[in-house]
Amino acid sequence: MKRAHEQYNDAVGTVAIDWHDGGQLHRLAEAVGIDLKRHFPIGMSLNHVDGALKISQIYYVDASLLPEYSFEAVKAHLLHNPDGYLESGPLDLTDDFQLRHHVKRLSIEAFAKGFEEVL
Repeated sequence: MKRAHEQYNDAVGTVAIDWHDGGQLHRLAEAVGIDLKRHFPIGMSLNHVDGALKISQIYYVDASLLPEYSFEAVKAHLLHNPDGYLESGPLDLTDDFQLRHHVKRLSIEAFAKGFEEVL
């Protein structure tokens, strides 16, 4: 799994998201300009920028590499190719893009640098 990082990594941890419904990652990816016919979204990168939590990238698998457009096909692809996903590149979202329309609940757990090896 891709790990979060910042310039100094003063604290590291995990994040958990509850969508409003099961297909929300696909709708969110489409809302930021990802072509769902060509890409299967598998994740995203969130960053706190200028006082707001923003999506900075969408991670996806090239759909042309899959035998079918399904969760199971993507999972099988990634099991055999752990680095077999792509990044959308920086997203230039307007300030009126509302993450809250897609995310129901968000939890971030972070621990001070040095404790990640024992916790």
